[in-house]
Amino acid sequence: MPIAQQFEAMSFVDINAPDIDHGGSSLRRGYQLRAQVASGDSGAVLVADGVATGVVFARSTATNGKAWAVDISEADALLAAAAASNDAIDIGECV
Repeated sequence: MPIAQQFEAMSFVDINAPDIDHGGSSLRRGYQLRAQVASGDSGAVLVADGVATGVVFARSTATNGKAWAVDISEADALLAAAAASNDAIDIGECV
């Protein structure tokens, strides 16, 4: 069942996000949000005026109501690369 929550895009920013294994980082274009994002909400799609605009990937652990989403154009490129690859991804140990 879809759940709709309000969000406000505070700014369009370059986000230097750590890789999942913390071995490096990636620069992404996206949005700094004011939104109530809970643990496990990563991957939620932001919709504005009926159009997908971004994908939530992180929330602040220091500031309540602060989160980040990649621009939907970034998600398109990641999905296309994943679809073209048969390589397994090592997600490492759960910590």
